[in-house]
Amino acid sequence: MTGALGNGSAVQGTADVAVRAGGASITAGWRRATEDGALPNEFFAVTNLSGGVEVPFGDGSRAGVVLRSDQSTTGIPFSNGAPTPSRKTTADTTTLALPVVVAFDPKTTLENVASGLAGPADVLRPRRPLGLHLLRNQRAARGRPRRLTHDFGTQRLTFGSDVEWTRVKNADSYGVSLDEASTRTWSFFVEDRIAFAASASS
Repeated sequence: MTGALGNGSAVQGTADVAVRAGGASITAGWRRATEDGALPNEFFAVTNLSGGVEVPFGDGSRAGVVLRSDQSTTGIPFSNGAPTPSRKTTADTTTLALPVVVAFDPKTTLENVASGLAGPADVLRPRRPLGLHLLRNQRAARGRPRRLTHDFGTQRLTFGSDVEWTRVKNADSYGVSLDEASTRTWSFFVEDRIAFAASASS
């Protein structure tokens, strides 16, 4: 567990726990950071919670599950030159990932991660005499990156691909303005790492 103080009012605290037994591991983490600015309603606060389990199988292969929650709030001191002492944005995202690494031999592995995230991002805008005006962006995404890696000794070659589906819904206090817009993105890459010097140990 650690704590830190930064310039001005920046404060951060973290806590991490890990338990390992028989090749399996359980991890959990917490992080909280806050910072106030010089202007009224100028602040930022974020909280991260995460937990994961990983178990080995076969010869060098492993599978796991990771769950993460991210919550943040940001104050907005001005908008269009006018003070906004009560305006703020909030974001709340939950991410689930299922990583699997299959070892074909000691030098060749295939990594496949199925992941998904969902959560709203809100803008709270008090308006008088109409009361509160809420603008909400709801986003959900799924991804599936894959990486095939072979180690040649001083050279490591990786072929990878990624596909992501994203769905967005936008609404405010007066109704829905963007309903279920979606995108799909594919990407491919090749990575070549070469070691120019090897470390020697006695």
